[in-house]
Amino acid sequence: MVSSLFTRESNICYAILAALTIAGLFTDKIPIQVNVTIHSVLIIAIGSIKSLEKFLESMEKVWIKGEKIDENIEKMSMSDAMQFPIMAGVTLTGLYFLCNTLARIQSTISFYHISLLEVQSVSNLCLIPSHLENLRIMTRTH
Repeated sequence: MVSSLFTRESNICYAILAALTIAGLFTDKIPIQVNVTIHSVLIIAIGSIKSLEKFLESMEKVWIKGEKIDENIEKMSMSDAMQFPIMAGVTLTGLYFLCNTLARIQSTISFYHISLLEVQSVSNLCLIPSHLENLRIMTRTH
């Protein structure tokens, strides 16, 4: 097993994530906004911890052990940095329109579903007199 520099911090993050997930299965007391925010922050923290560990390992190899710079290290170019806000904006805008579209579709489906239930209810109410007549006939014959 590889030793981690921030084992305690990572384990705390994982424990909080597990506790929130389990609490969410059994109760609705935690508001969804709080739950999502804490989950997001913890996931970002775990990713940052792992990234920092990799960075420190690379620095140790280069500056302490005197090894060459590893070419497999993930690097971000200036074009990547400029492209990130654009891609994030497009993704968030797309998610926004998707959620709005699904909400409209759901409300339309709900409207048709309620309408269908109303038609079925009215038709069942119209059939009640004939069922009562059949019931009277059946009780007279026995």
